[in-house]
Amino acid sequence: MKDKPLANVRVAILATNDFEQSEMTEPRQALNEAGAQTTLIAPKAGKLQAMKHDIKADYFDVDLVLERANPADLTQWCFRWRIECRCFAVDKKAQEFIRRIDEAGKPIAVICHGAWLLVSRD
Repeated sequence: MKDKPLANVRVAILATNDFEQSEMTEPRQALNEAGAQTTLIAPKAGKLQAMKHDIKADYFDVDLVLERANPADLTQWCFRWRIECRCFAVDKKAQEFIRRIDEAGKPIAVICHGAWLLVSRD
């Protein structure tokens, strides 16, 4: 049996349309293979379309809508963030959500423009 070092770890991935596909799919695959449970969170239900550089790419199902995501529901798991799109930097719901995660002392990880949300929050 293969070792699953991230068993019982829940990882949230925050994204919106036009995120760089490899920045979500490759880490997500590695996390899932290590036993983590990943959840794709977006501002709206449905599907997100990724980009491969400047070319439209694949669609991905949204697992959870941002306004329904509650950091308090995840206290029994390690919780990490990957934020894909700079537009979250001006999204008040995303700012409040990341503030609550930070105040709870949960780990936050970002790639590329994800840091914009971290520095934009109050």
